[in-house]
Amino acid sequence: MGLIDNQLENVKHSVLSPSSAYRWTKCPASVAYKSTAGAEAELGTKAHEQAAMILNGLTDDLCGYQIDTYIQAVKELEGERYIEYRLNLTSLIPNCWGTADCIVLQDNTAYVIDLKYGMDKGEAIENKQLLLYAYGVLTNLKMVETVNMVICQPRLAYESISTWTLSSNEIMTRCNQIGKQAKIALLQMELEEKDRNFCPSREGCKYCPHSKNCKALSLIVSHEQLEGMSSKLDKAFMLKPWVDNILT
Repeated sequence: MGLIDNQLENVKHSVLSPSSAYRWTKCPASVAYKSTAGAEAELGTKAHEQAAMILNGLTDDLCGYQIDTYIQAVKELEGERYIEYRLNLTSLIPNCWGTADCIVLQDNTAYVIDLKYGMDKGEAIENKQLLLYAYGVLTNLKMVETVNMVICQPRLAYESISTWTLSSNEIMTRCNQIGKQAKIALLQMELEEKDRNFCPSREGCKYCPHSKNCKALSLIVSHEQLEGMSSKLDKAFMLKPWVDNILT
């Protein structure tokens, strides 16, 4: 057993969730800071609960939630269906679990469908949360040949569905790399803030609870390092979370 594995044994509760994998894989230090759920997140939770009730045959009432596109997409798929299914990911990341909104198993393929109720467009391609859920399907339910990872955002007026299809081998290879990143992130919890590995990025900083006070991000914002970025758009996205957090 290596040094990292020995240290990980002392971590009682993993703070690495699939939904925040986009952040802690980019910036290991961000795992030390907890997010708080806002009004939009609470609205999304209620929409998910209503969708689950409909798909489980308990009601037909949308209750005003814009979830019809998601409901239709799920019902069009034939196969063995799992709604709000808890996946055990501890073989990859210590004490890590994730709840998939919908899983549909067919003969040699599976679908992992993620309902996103927010208005900020998500992409299935390279989505680490969906990758981890796909890993969970392969290790918890059935080793199929391919997994179709789908994001459905019914509140968007266009392009409300995004899909990414990978073979089981590709999924396992990619998730093994995420597992290595998880070990690095967990070790950040043992370090003092001055010694943590902060890695500001467009994706990682966007919803990070520490971005308001992040010295690494403020250094980029306040110095000429912005000039080295590839485009003005990237500069704007780097600035936005910092400015938003300062103003709130």
